Amino acid sequence: MMIEFSTKNFDLSENLKNFTEKRMQKLQKFFQDEDWQAKVLLRGSKHLFETEIAILHNGEWVKAKAKGNQIEHSIIQTVDHLKTQLAKKIKKLKEKKRWEAHHKKEMNLEKELSRVERKFLRRNLNQVDIETLSEEEAISKFDPERKPFLLFKDVSSDTLKIIYEEKERKIILNLGA
Repeated sequence: MMIEFSTKNFDLSENLKNFTEKRMQKLQKFFQDEDWQAKVLLRGSKHLFETEIAILHNGEWVKAKAKGNQIEHSIIQTVDHLKTQLAKKIKKLKEKKRWEAHHKKEMNLEKELSRVERKFLRRNLNQVDIETLSEEEAISKFDPERKPFLLFKDVSSDTLKIIYEEKERKIILNLGA
């Protein structure tokens, strides 16, 4: 943990610096052995103190501010705000990872489709003949030596499908109505 202190209209004592560092140690659990940095700005006037803390987390700055009659109270409030923000941020990251793991098959299918689309975009699709065939007829008619793919309208489902070969196996993709 690296903390950079700065002050305005205020003298920073060693006790206050240690108090702030001790309070910020409570945020260590959000960083799991990562080295992190924070910037602490302390402002003071006769009866009002303001604390602003910014922490760099996963390439983004998380910031919080608080005001109080005593500087210690504003530091405690600011650290509590940061705890809340970091907890929400980590929860969102976990939910995103869970969602990606759950939808990985769908995402792989989308990647596969986009790779196939890129392969066929190199060809001029205006010159492609679309025949009405069943899947069995399309498989028997498909010749990868002559054409890399066969675009056909399926008789049974009335949808556009494409057949191509990858690693010596035939793949049929449903392109929709």
